[in-house]
Amino acid sequence: VTLAANCSEKMTATKHCNGTDIWIVVHEYQTSVFKSFLLSNSGVNLSPVNSAIGSVHSHFAGCMKASPNGRKLGVVIYGLGSELFDFDITSGIVTNSLVLISSPYGGYACEFSSDGTKFYTHTAGDLYQFDLCATTNLGILASQYLVFSNPSGAGSMQLSTDGKIYFTESNIASNSLGVINSPNSYSAACNYSAGGLSIAPETTFSSLPNFVTSYFRKPPPTFSYVQNCMTLSFTPQCLN
Repeated sequence: VTLAANCSEKMTATKHCNGTDIWIVVHEYQTSVFKSFLLSNSGVNLSPVNSAIGSVHSHFAGCMKASPNGRKLGVVIYGLGSELFDFDITSGIVTNSLVLISSPYGGYACEFSSDGTKFYTHTAGDLYQFDLCATTNLGILASQYLVFSNPSGAGSMQLSTDGKIYFTESNIASNSLGVINSPNSYSAACNYSAGGLSIAPETTFSSLPNFVTSYFRKPPPTFSYVQNCMTLSFTPQCLN
């Protein structure tokens, strides 16, 4: 069954708001159209939700990731730049395009931190962090922080169950991965370690596996206190 013709390699998946079904999101090649397919117990709905928004994907290469809570989409278009969008986990509609980086010098990978407050992307080997807790698009752009610069290029990023983000630091064979040890933290506190994980004697090139991003969600901690014999609880969240 052909689900979508003429698509780029970008694909991600996240849970529907019902907590059971899965949205599978792809992007058409040489258009600006996102296609959201709903996967349920009945199978894949062959009539996708189409959203024409953002840049035309004039190159097939690049990564797309949904945030662990499913509310954001990050896209890297190789040779063009990085963009951020809102994603509606109820309807599958993509909205609110924001160009984070515009560059003709490559760029491939992107990833969200486990609590969804930080977004990481790179171009020409430079790895950047953006703070999604900023209250406006201008605030998100102003939060840009250069985490690491590697002129040899870079490959994929992947959030792990340990809350860290692992990064293929080069587009050639390597015996190690870069590690963002505390990706929920802002600026230098994210603690990037170049070559921080040895996989010797095995090697990696520019790619890492792709997963349903909801599986890696780590909600913010819930705080509680007792007042007048009542226990009050709250969970801090971003304003976005």
